[in-house]
Amino acid sequence: MQTARAPDGLVVHYTRTPATGGGPPLLLLQGLGAGGAAWAANVAQLSRTRTCVVPDQRGTGRTGAPDGPYTTAELAADAAAVLDAEGPADVVGLSMGGAVAQELALARPDLVRSLVLCGAFLRSDARARALTLAWKEAYPLLPPALFARLSYAWLFSPKFFERPANVDTAVKFALRDRPQPAGFAGQCDAVLAHDTTSRAGGLRARTLVLHGTHDALAPVEGARALAAAIPGARLALVEGGYHALNLERQAEFARAVLEFAG
Repeated sequence: MQTARAPDGLVVHYTRTPATGGGPPLLLLQGLGAGGAAWAANVAQLSRTRTCVVPDQRGTGRTGAPDGPYTTAELAADAAAVLDAEGPADVVGLSMGGAVAQELALARPDLVRSLVLCGAFLRSDARARALTLAWKEAYPLLPPALFARLSYAWLFSPKFFERPANVDTAVKFALRDRPQPAGFAGQCDAVLAHDTTSRAGGLRARTLVLHGTHDALAPVEGARALAAAIPGARLALVEGGYHALNLERQAEFARAVLEFAG
């Protein structure tokens, strides 16, 4: 486990999984409430050819959970501290991580070689905002396993639930990597406040917007708007894909990231 110090002094913990070959690293930024360990299955594939740098974002994992609210710009500054130590990277952002990746590329273009934005958005729509507010309120009140099971209905496909073992395994993993209430609330605030609608035109990194056509949490219309707002961005839709695209469609996800990042 490596560490970097954020501008406000917070110690950000991250892992570096080296690849056999050389080349710049991939920085992997997770979604709401998930620590870096949630990338484990993807790192196993991506690190065959690329070094993977994976932070526990503010509020999760071994990184501290100061009282919020947080902002995606603040989370991006944390990520920049990691890349100041590791060097410029191809940045992969999932869901909230895609929002953080946008802020990182706007604030520190020198650190971002390319962007892959998966399940991402310019701004949460009204339904997603209502759901985020409900999750923020429910998180400290519900038993952890129950909260996880309720949230998975928004992340995974119906096929995922046909095998109860899938859900049980996901819940066990979530309980091992569960953020502190202050961290989850702070990240919810960051999602709610994020809005790059008027600023995405300033992004200059090569960008791939990768999105499942059946994403219930971040509808595909938002992905089309995101790709249209970023100059030269490429939109790649995964037919039948849901929000947890990186987990349910692991091979397609890895192939898309590696082919685009080069």
